[in-house]
Amino acid sequence: MVYRDNLSSYIKELIQKTSNDSRLVNQFIANEKIELNDNINTIEDIAKDKDINIIKGLYHRYPNKILIFPTERCLGSCRFCFRKNIIADNDLQLQDMDVIQKYILDNKIEEVIFSGGDSFAIDEKLLMQMIERIRNLDTVKIIRLHTRVLTYNPYLISENFVKFLKHEKPIYMVFHINSHLEITDIAKEKVKLLVDNGILCFSQTALLKGVNDTTEDLKQLFTTLIEERIKPYYLFHPDRVKGTGHFYISLSKGIELYNSLYNYISGLAMPIYLFNIPNGHGHCIIDLNNIKRISGDKYQINTWEGYVLEYDDSNIK
Repeated sequence: MVYRDNLSSYIKELIQKTSNDSRLVNQFIANEKIELNDNINTIEDIAKDKDINIIKGLYHRYPNKILIFPTERCLGSCRFCFRKNIIADNDLQLQDMDVIQKYILDNKIEEVIFSGGDSFAIDEKLLMQMIERIRNLDTVKIIRLHTRVLTYNPYLISENFVKFLKHEKPIYMVFHINSHLEITDIAKEKVKLLVDNGILCFSQTALLKGVNDTTEDLKQLFTTLIEERIKPYYLFHPDRVKGTGHFYISLSKGIELYNSLYNYISGLAMPIYLFNIPNGHGHCIIDLNNIKRISGDKYQINTWEGYVLEYDDSNIK
């Protein structure tokens, strides 16, 4: 499967300004020779999204929340994308929201996540109309907007859109950011505009070999994010998607990296470490694994200073 090569002028300029830093080049510039000779990964649809695509633009895996794809198009082509198999010109129209709204009400959905694709790849007015349709539903308590707009083109976050987001029903912005190099001055300005207007901002990060697979890169990323008032939310272990084997690191290496962060950065800057289980089994949390049951009520605890202690929980009442 040949994955398109499509980049915004903004990200192209950023790559040039950073003297072709590999942490950006590896994410965005196609390397057909490597991608077509992946000897590690074989699955094209790791999340089996097609199995949970209930109606056009709506994906339902977990009980109380759904994904809505306003579009399957993106603002660029991330080389590690786990949804490259579904990207097409298949935009939702406003009338499609009628069926989606009915599904949400019939299934008492509480959380709606706008994903894709990238919602900012469609017309701003249409996106706002779609969001408005959802936040008017009584069952929906939480709305998330997941996007790479801060990386590909932060200028698309307009004052008009920020004004629209201000509402009694919270709408959370979740930005996909893999390197501190993506957090430019204009990106910082847009985040300030959002946060100053009461819009809470979070981030998700894909752990990728050759991009952020060092303690220092992750520290710098998460520290920069929290300083700019973006809460690091998810750190995703690299997906086992065909054509992305060169980004993969082992679970043991990922856990080692994750362990290397805690107690050396602010607790506020620590994300949840997640693994996307192949073949559509969803996400599971990869914890620090510092507390292990030995037997009965006895536990082994590994401290951040490297000590191994035994803890007896039997006398707890």
